[in-house]
Amino acid sequence: MRVGFLGTGWIARYHSIMLKRVEGIERAGVYDPDIARAEQFAAASGHRRCASEDEVLASCDAVYITTWTSEAPWLVAAAAARASAARSA
Repeated sequence: MRVGFLGTGWIARYHSIMLKRVEGIERAGVYDPDIARAEQFAAASGHRRCASEDEVLASCDAVYITTWTSEAPWLVAAAAARASAARSA
């Protein structure tokens, strides 16, 4: 399963560390509007920094949404819409 991250702050780092305990995980894309933080997270975790949220969603089967609470609703909706479209195809 390819796993991505939207948001690369403290919570993302915690979840990324926990993923090391799970077999069969492929680290996919990550995005954060703070490019330096996203690059640092990608380098430390083995993910690939993406240029947008959509690029992350296209690269993964599951996504952690670890952004500010105010950003989460539209990102959850985007992830759900992509998953729904993939099931319909």
